[in-house]
Amino acid sequence: MVKRMLMALLVLGGIANATYKNYHGVAVYGNNIWVVAKDTSRSNVYYSPDFGATWVERPIIRYDLYVPLFDVDFVDPYTGWAVGYEGYIYQTYDGGQTWTLQAYGVSKFITRVKFINEMVGWAACGDAIYARTSSGGNPPPNGWVSGVAIMAMTELYGVAPLDSMTAFVAAGDAVNPGGQGYLAFTSDGGNTWTILIQDSVYDYFDVNFTDEQHGFLVGGLDNPPYTPKLYVSSNGGLAWNEASLPQGTHTLRAITFVNPNYGWAVGEEGTIIRTRDGGNTWELLTSGVSTVLFDVEFADTLNGVAVGDSNTVLITNDGGETWRVLDPQAGIEEDERPVQTAPVSIKIHTYAGTIEIEAPYSGEITVFDASGRITGMRRLNGNKVRFSVPSSGVYFVRMRIPNAKPIVKKVIVAR
Repeated sequence: MVKRMLMALLVLGGIANATYKNYHGVAVYGNNIWVVAKDTSRSNVYYSPDFGATWVERPIIRYDLYVPLFDVDFVDPYTGWAVGYEGYIYQTYDGGQTWTLQAYGVSKFITRVKFINEMVGWAACGDAIYARTSSGGNPPPNGWVSGVAIMAMTELYGVAPLDSMTAFVAAGDAVNPGGQGYLAFTSDGGNTWTILIQDSVYDYFDVNFTDEQHGFLVGGLDNPPYTPKLYVSSNGGLAWNEASLPQGTHTLRAITFVNPNYGWAVGEEGTIIRTRDGGNTWELLTSGVSTVLFDVEFADTLNGVAVGDSNTVLITNDGGETWRVLDPQAGIEEDERPVQTAPVSIKIHTYAGTIEIEAPYSGEITVFDASGRITGMRRLNGNKVRFSVPSSGVYFVRMRIPNAKPIVKKVIVAR
């Protein structure tokens, strides 16, 4: 894949990086779209508040260093993460107007990041390394832990987290010839991994679970004829059966579902396929492009976005029956006024089985346990609130107030 991208750049010759973009990742939440660009010397993130009608070029994540990005994920209109080369992980609390560095050097690159909620997230990295957090990545730089998932010369490309301790990863190598495909599983936070599939012909690029039982793995050959592979599991990943794909489908790079029935996968040669029956059957859709598509996300059964090489962003409003091709740069408007970023200061006291939060603000207080589960939530109106926790251990307290970045603090409670 890298070889093909380099060849394309050579053919383009004198065209500047600012005009040629490899849109590698996309996140969708309601009418909001975020697209990250791997090849650019200007901005790495583009944002649309109206599902592609207009676009805003978000501020450069880092001004003193060009950071190519591979993926982005949002859990609400404000809270998101972007990942890229050299193991950079950035987080935003204001929809991407400002970004905070959470981790660096996790691996040579991070290809995919997926969050279950505001606290629990997993990332797939190069050199077969995984990363995970149960605190939303806070506090930096210790909010993420990482390790090797597969002891082999391969790269992790996809991740499907089920909870803070359980995840599946898909592996392959899009550059070197031959297959380095793997599917692996952990149920203890990455301390041990079980290899479920090992392939010497095909590479695997993404994995998705619609619930604890039903999973999907996609990949294929990374060179002509780009033979695709899609496997389906209905028993929690214990067994995988190959799905029948329509003629004209090519190697698949990403897969997404909006409910147990409706799903889409994208890949080489502009491939887009859809299922409306939970993966039992798949149909080939007409994308109108022939470039490789790296990612796809849908807000519901009708509205979706696919992104890829050569300035390609595709929008559909009819479930994929038709797609319109656009480049976010063409519709860029002035960015809205940035949210104030005044720091939030809170005091936290712990007693036997109790967390007390004191702050001179009105806002929302949420307490999470070490696995990222919410144990309490209530409003604070410039005074004190107390939470009882079920057991001793590590907890995270987050406060949100208007016009300020949320603050997350780690506390240890004894009973």
